[in-house]
Amino acid sequence: VNWLQENKYEAAKIKDFLQDEDGNCILENYDFALEAMEALVEGGEVDFDDKKINGIKLDPNLPPCIQSLVLDLMLGNFPYSDTMGNIDLINNTFNELGSSSNSSPVGIVVTYKTGNITGNGETAGTGYDPTTQTTNISITISNDLVNFGTKLAIIKTILHESIHAYLMKIKNQYPASFGTSNEFSQLVLDYRNYINNNDAEHIYMASIITNISNNVSNFVQEKYNYPVSTADYYEAVCWSGMTHLTTGSVNPMFSSNYPSLTDQENIIKIFNTENGTASYSGYSPLVNNNCN
Repeated sequence: VNWLQENKYEAAKIKDFLQDEDGNCILENYDFALEAMEALVEGGEVDFDDKKINGIKLDPNLPPCIQSLVLDLMLGNFPYSDTMGNIDLINNTFNELGSSSNSSPVGIVVTYKTGNITGNGETAGTGYDPTTQTTNISITISNDLVNFGTKLAIIKTILHESIHAYLMKIKNQYPASFGTSNEFSQLVLDYRNYINNNDAEHIYMASIITNISNNVSNFVQEKYNYPVSTADYYEAVCWSGMTHLTTGSVNPMFSSNYPSLTDQENIIKIFNTENGTASYSGYSPLVNNNCN
């Protein structure tokens, strides 16, 4: 409240964003306004017209449900809940992307959008814009996933693609430290070993699959009332998009973690069910809560 009173210009912009011309509240803008205010309090930059908060931009055609899920991830444990489990990976990823437009020497803006693509998600560098002096990255979530996948599958995909964007950012922004970092040493080697960078990054993500799945499970249990279920189930969902390389061969981390073909098949059936790409006897989504 004190911040709003002391920053009347920004407060007026938030008010205008939350109301239509007749003064009625625009409910779908509420989550963005929350994240925007948090960013402004921390000294960040917000463009309400472009729906951009620091280095994260929401495409104007982004469906309200996907916009809400992206903003939930950006907000993390806000409003605060003392029952939220560890979501450090989510927080660190979105904090890094969210602060990227103010970073030096290379400003980066990540735009979230939907589209007709092969697979559930796609992250791509779209080039340097000399006008804004930013390197642009686009994250596209599949229309099929929006239409047929569960919130669990979509949250997992948004985080998965955001990790791709995070890796793309730090490669561009901190090439020297990235190349010498112990955390990324194997990834740097794999960039040389595999023709497609996605393969190297999927092997890296597979190496932290337990951390990814723990973050996803803690997040959806708190935010969307998902059941505790088992760690194995959430981990299975998070393997989506990583079980095979672009060559068609099995991700070596996947086969190492699950040498049994029966286990591999079970995992694939679990994430296909959550993604809405296939149905199998005896398999159903943990919660049937599609965005539509």
